[in-house]
Amino acid sequence: MDLSSATTEISLELENPEVVIKSIPGDTWVDKLRNSFTEADLNHDNQLSFSEWMQSRIRYLLSQEPLSDTDFAAFFRQIDTDGNDVISWLELLEEVMCQQKSKTETSFNKYIMIDNEAPNSTVVHQYPIAQTIIKMVFLPYDDQIVMLTESALQFWDINTCQRAKIFTDNCIFVDFDYIKMMGIIVIARNDRKIIFYDIRKAQKTNIILSPCLDSSIIPGLSAYESKVTLKELKQTKIPPLYNSPSAVCSIPEFKGFLVGNDTGQVEAFEFTLSTSAILDFGCQRIAKIKIHTKNITRITYSKAMDTYVSSSYDGSISLFSFNPKQRDFNLKQLIKDPKGFPINTFVIDDRTSEIIYATPTHYIGAFHAFQPYIHITETPSQLVSSMCVISTHFSSFLFTISVNNFVSVYATPTFELITSYFLEKHHQKCPPTSSLYIGGRIFMGGAYLSRWACQTSDSGTFKPHSDIITGLSVSQTLQNVISCDARGTVMFWSFHSGSKALNFECGSEKGNVTVMVTDQNARRLIFGFSNGQLKTASITTGSILYDTTIKNCGSISFIIQGPLNNIKYIVCECGRGQIVLFEDLPGNKMKLVRIINAHTEQISSVIMIKSTLILSLGSDKEMFSWTPKSVVPHVKYVVDSPTCACDLELSEDSFVVGDIKGNIHFYNISSPNCIKTIVPFTCKRRFSITCITSDDNKVAVGNSGGYISLLKLKNDTISTLFEHRCNVESVLYLSISRKYRTVITSGDEQDIKLFSFDGPFIGQIGFNRHFDVSDSKSWAENCPLEFDPDDFVEKNPENSENSEEKETKTDEEMISEETKAVVEDSDDDYQPVTFSAINFGEMTSVLDSIDEVYKSGNDAANFARKSLRIEKKDEEKRSSSLMTFDSFFSDNHAESNYHRIEALMGKKQNIPKFLSPSKKKKLPI
Repeated sequence: MDLSSATTEISLELENPEVVIKSIPGDTWVDKLRNSFTEADLNHDNQLSFSEWMQSRIRYLLSQEPLSDTDFAAFFRQIDTDGNDVISWLELLEEVMCQQKSKTETSFNKYIMIDNEAPNSTVVHQYPIAQTIIKMVFLPYDDQIVMLTESALQFWDINTCQRAKIFTDNCIFVDFDYIKMMGIIVIARNDRKIIFYDIRKAQKTNIILSPCLDSSIIPGLSAYESKVTLKELKQTKIPPLYNSPSAVCSIPEFKGFLVGNDTGQVEAFEFTLSTSAILDFGCQRIAKIKIHTKNITRITYSKAMDTYVSSSYDGSISLFSFNPKQRDFNLKQLIKDPKGFPINTFVIDDRTSEIIYATPTHYIGAFHAFQPYIHITETPSQLVSSMCVISTHFSSFLFTISVNNFVSVYATPTFELITSYFLEKHHQKCPPTSSLYIGGRIFMGGAYLSRWACQTSDSGTFKPHSDIITGLSVSQTLQNVISCDARGTVMFWSFHSGSKALNFECGSEKGNVTVMVTDQNARRLIFGFSNGQLKTASITTGSILYDTTIKNCGSISFIIQGPLNNIKYIVCECGRGQIVLFEDLPGNKMKLVRIINAHTEQISSVIMIKSTLILSLGSDKEMFSWTPKSVVPHVKYVVDSPTCACDLELSEDSFVVGDIKGNIHFYNISSPNCIKTIVPFTCKRRFSITCITSDDNKVAVGNSGGYISLLKLKNDTISTLFEHRCNVESVLYLSISRKYRTVITSGDEQDIKLFSFDGPFIGQIGFNRHFDVSDSKSWAENCPLEFDPDDFVEKNPENSENSEEKETKTDEEMISEETKAVVEDSDDDYQPVTFSAINFGEMTSVLDSIDEVYKSGNDAANFARKSLRIEKKDEEKRSSSLMTFDSFFSDNHAESNYHRIEALMGKKQNIPKFLSPSKKKKLPI
């Protein structure tokens, strides 16, 4: 079906959105979405065709305003990643799960970055599936986190995230807390008992609290002895509990604790000195109060409010105080969930005195202490299992983990969604059910303890990625900029705010991401890895669609996807001068077609030209075009040191190539020779061309000096629209958005910047500056970097023709002068022998030649090697440095692109006769 044509045929008369939404059955947003889907499913097969989709009322639920036919159709194409022209309920739910779309569009002015620190993702698979973590408590003096499961009390080191020790008691645990003044952990069990664990002795104490007399501590007595014993129990220092304990909380600055039970009562206990030789201490109940009507799920203390907070399965949260000296409770507030759902857990934001709670349904509630109003935030696809609050001096964030291993971060008190992503590599077997925020780090407890560095910013100093950016693209449908780093973290950045709209993980445990591109229809992301792995993923959800590994392959550096002679291919370069062709099959499958041994040089770029040929560039003199079935190159082009290439959309037979000298060459696909050469920059220094991209009649060019230039091609004329310096170092990625008339750049500094076609700098992604590409008033005032005066010279018609020749002469003079200086500084008896090597292979052949020519003995060969002086030339900084042969290899300079080697032979009296100046042989180089 032609979706674009169908879009124009189907039109829906939009009604009042509020009226339509109210008429859709369902109490929550996700219920309305499900009912709208079922309502439109006329065939009752749990999927919607395009026509059913366009007639549905789902369009009212996906954004603040009803989507137009064009946007609604684009949303259909966005979700339909498998291209079968139908959308299932699971596909729609998966889309909503990642993007968390709701009636209120988010606009974020605060930023947060979370990065895993420990343990390494490559070793987490060794942890088996574990029980649910009930609670986590931090022990500051031991640098340990204590985690409680139903069967064990575990102690984990926060620095190594390794388990230090474990305590079990052949029973089921319910809750626990740490009594700081006693150095004791209080543990509630489900057999109606409370036990105590001494941290210093690392063992359980003898004292036990129970709602009834424990028969195990009573020896066999006669009837009379039993009667006497029961009377003496009235004076016991171990009073029984009223009911089964369900929650425990320590009392700060007091040797005591609170116990919540299954009937809604809260009891206060105080530790006393024991008079028994068997027991280490005593325990005395000093007060009790009835607060809730059902099982108490949690009790905690807020230091900022000096108040205790408790929650219950009866759907209520209470705020109360307890005075240990007067031994009395004071109930301050009791508030109930509007729908009466049980409350599983809650957290307290001490900065704002806000209490946020989670229920077993698709929403979370929040209210300010001592105020009666509850704010409900829907989580359409997530059931929250754990929460913690991340606070700074100026802002707070709610960190949530769902039962399906999704992490979401909300800005409070508005609960705007900042980020939502899937913990793909971590906690796969057992999603975290408890979390703590301690000293700028988040600790998640599941099958193991993981530590995550957390940085928040109100001034907006964060870069978009914490690792090297390996891909940059634009999604016109999603209206986002897409970026990826070496870890496999994919970020979506809004054109209308410059802030993050979505992110997910698509990394691999076996290798780093080396390249990321989008397919031709912008439905999939294609990833290449350092280990030869190739992945495709949904652009909207991050779900892995296909995963394969190329055998005997190096690191994948380039990937392209598109049609060649009406057959779709995925083409990649595997790091060994080879090009690998996959046929892109329906259903997100790939079939290996062939491997082309394309180059004897390292491949510097691979592109598709005119949907018929593959163009591959070597690092020196090779540039070939290939057909998908050809064994030999279709055309061998004449070129010198190409770096990158790009197809021209408006031309039927032309493409452009950049080189290391800063030139742009125009080629015809059928002719081996260049037809035109231009210099796109006005730099005095000829920086290498690092990237080229085109869209319509626009061509964007970046170089190794950090400059970008936007060219406009019209007929036979070429004009420059703007030239900017956007990076201190190389520009690595360029992308063009025709819809927003924007050029997006990224470089070595791991930043992303946006420039308008008209020239002005729009803004920088990842920094807290709100901008909208469609509103010029929100753009940045100045460009990020000023031009380097040393890189530019005023235009002078008289000497412009000879500028390039003059520059080349200056280079040669500079190198010769430095070489001359080395000889002059040496002894007069030294004899210089100068030769060049372009790469490491040539340098090896030079050394072999020395051994071959001067083979009168090993001493002579070794002498020649030791006397080598290697001069490394830095093309960008216009400088060179001398180093010895040994330091050259020890400093890993073997991969440098250019070297000048000078052999300064020793004194005459130490030189063998065949090396003397009169009989010196010339090196065969």
